Order: sequence, then structure tokens, then C-alpha cells
Amino acid sequence: MGSGSRGFRCGLLLFALVCPLPLPASAPQSESDRVVDLLARYEQAEYPTVLKSLDAPDGRERLRRYYEDAASTWIHAGGADLRPHRTLVAAALALDVAKDLKTTPHELWPGTALVVWAATLLKKYAPAVPPSAERWWYLSAIAELESHDAWPVLGGTTGAMALQAGSPFHTLADRVGPGGLVGQARSRLPDEHRLALADAEVHERLTAYLFASFGRSILPNDTILASDVAAAERRAAAKVPDFGTATGGPLPDATAAATDVAAARLKLARVALVKQVASDFGALGQFDDVRADAELHFGYLEVRLQAWPAAAAHLRRVADFTEDPHLLALAEVFLGWVEEHSGQPDLAMAAYRRGLALMPGARTPSWLLAGQLLMTGRADARGQAHEVLTGATDRPDTLAVYYAGDAARLPEYLDRMRVALH
Repeated sequence: MGSGSRGFRCGLLLFALVCPLPLPASAPQSESDRVVDLLARYEQAEYPTVLKSLDAPDGRERLRRYYEDAASTWIHAGGADLRPHRTLVAAALALDVAKDLKTTPHELWPGTALVVWAATLLKKYAPAVPPSAERWWYLSAIAELESHDAWPVLGGTTGAMALQAGSPFHTLADRVGPGGLVGQARSRLPDEHRLALADAEVHERLTAYLFASFGRSILPNDTILASDVAAAERRAAAKVPDFGTATGGPLPDATAAATDVAAARLKLARVALVKQVASDFGALGQFDDVRADAELHFGYLEVRLQAWPAAAAHLRRVADFTEDPHLLALAEVFLGWVEEHSGQPDLAMAAYRRGLALMPGARTPSWLLAGQLLMTGRADARGQAHEVLTGATDRPDTLAVYYAGDAARLPEYLDRMRVALH
């Protein structure tokens, strides 16, 4: 019996040697190797090759899961002297990996964690004097996060920027630090005007849609009326009933009242930011490189406050300082809204048409223009309105574009970042 058992085991061993079983696929290792290969090519400015690889089906999705570990290994493998440069290269490629990662409604954009990882490494290994590529990295990273509404990561989570409990941004925002990514960027580049603009935009975004009763992204939902502020002040000043149950816990009504009061106080803290935002945009208006942006934002702030003459003055000045179709289109749409509410329907329609010429198919100016056409009562108004609405598309709408900050400039920023690396 023992001899037979030994023979059986020998037979199994011989079979294994002659016919080895296939080894399990090591996908993580192969993807890690791919990360290292792309980093080496990116460092050598082989950008078309790298971007073509990323643009392949699921090229970014497969890579992002292994990117942080593999890139960290590559950074340290170069030694202490190369660490700052390799960190910047890895941070730059991280933005290209993150750029087109797919997202689903009501979920955190998966690229957020990758941008935060890169920002923390830059903060740790940055050289004493920021190189040019670092400037473009911060502008690109901010634009990417703006395009995905990641404002807590950009601005931090303290004071008026406090997040609701359970927000998916909590952990990531904490990793960046109290001042957010914009604060980190400004500490490195304190004289950069576009970073100062981003800082003002972060605070402005906190005041958006404060009193919206339904939906978002339409102009009536973004107004700040004195009556709404007064109502919030009354709610914030309300006393919360100090009732408890037999077990010592609060009653449901008391808990709801406390929640309502806390929400009202946070809302008022954000209303208070409006004056700061106005001051920030006013200060930025003295710098030529951001004056058009500052005029646009100051003008729209006056629109929200329904200060029509002041809004019109700022919005009309945008064209004096830029030829950027993105800024000009937004200024025209907001100016049309001002003219409409100032009793100038012909001027309003002209402004909406100019906005649509620069932003074809945008829903807000299409709807507003169609409404003004129908109100004229002209015989051809119905046909013209139908033609305008037929041309409306699903492209990002006016306020979504406005509140996305520098997102429209992301391709330019990434190009400049890559050039500056070499």
C-alpha cells in the first residue's frame, strides 16, 4: 500500500512537470508595468504616444486603480535628486489619466482622488522655487475639479464651507488641508492672478442657488432677494425646544427644528460671503489678465441682487477686455436677462441672439429668446420661436458653464503644462 502511494505521488509529480498548470494572470502587475512605461514616456515628452494609449477603450479606467502605487514606486526609484521632478511628472500624468474618467450622476467623480493624491505629493516634495510646470499643474488641476463640482476639495471645509455629514468629499478635502487645493496653490504662487480668481470663484460658488425652491441651473433660481434673507434670519434666530424623551433623547420635532436652525445659520453665513466676493472681484478688476473675468463675475453678482443698472455696466465692459467667446457668450446672456427685466425686450432679444451665436444651442438663451419672441405678438413670432427651440441642444447650460470656472480652459492649461515640463 505504501509503495503504491509513493508511486501515485511520483506520477503526479511527473505529470506536473510535463504538463504544468497555467499560472493565474497577474493583471495588477501588468497594469503597474504599464503605469511605469507611460511615466517614462511622459518624462521623455512622448505625449502623443501616451495620450493615444489613454484614449484607448477603458485606457484610463484600467490604469487609475494601480496608478498611485506604481507612480509612487517610480518616483522614489529615481533617488532624492530626481524626486521633485519625478513627482511633478507623475502629478501631470495623473491629470491626463483623470481627465476623461467616466462618472455617474450623484456619485463622486473618480478622478477626484487621483488629483488629491497628486496634490499631496507635490506639497510634500515641491522644490523651494516653483517651476513653470507647477503653475500650469495647479491651474489644470483646479480647472479639472471645477468641471466636476468638487468645490469642497478646492476651498476646504471650514466655516461657511462646512459640508453636510456624510458628504463623500469629507475625507478627500481633509487630505488636502483646511485651505483646499486653491489655498495650497496660492501659498506656492501668491502673485498668480488666476489663482486669486479661483479663490473668489470658490466663495462665489458657495452662495449659488441659496434660495432655490425647485431645480437648479436657471437664472430665477439664483437670485438673492432681501425677503429670502429676512426669512432665513428669522429661522436662524428661532429657539429650539428643549424637550426630551423619557430616555433622555431629543424628540423628533426638536431634532427637526435644530436641523432647520442650523441650516438657516449656514445659509446666512454663505449670504455674508456675497460682500467678500464682490470685494474680491472688484480688486481683481485692476489686473489686465483677469479683468474680463472679474467684470463678468461682478456683473452676474449684481444680476443676482437685481441691481440692473450696475449689472449692465459691468457686463458691457467684458467685451472691452477680451475676445474669449466663452466669456463673451456668458456676458451676452446675462445682459439679455438684465435688459428683459429693465423693460427693453428688443435689446434683450438682441443680446440673447449674440449669446447664441457664440454658444450655439445653449438652452437658457434659447428658451429666453423664444419667450421674448412670443411676447411680441408678431405674426411670425411663433415660427421664429419654434426655430430657436428646435436648435436647442443638451450641451452644458449657461449657469453650469459659468459656475465651472476655468473648466473651458482645461485643454489649453494641460498643453502648456506638458510644454513646461521640458
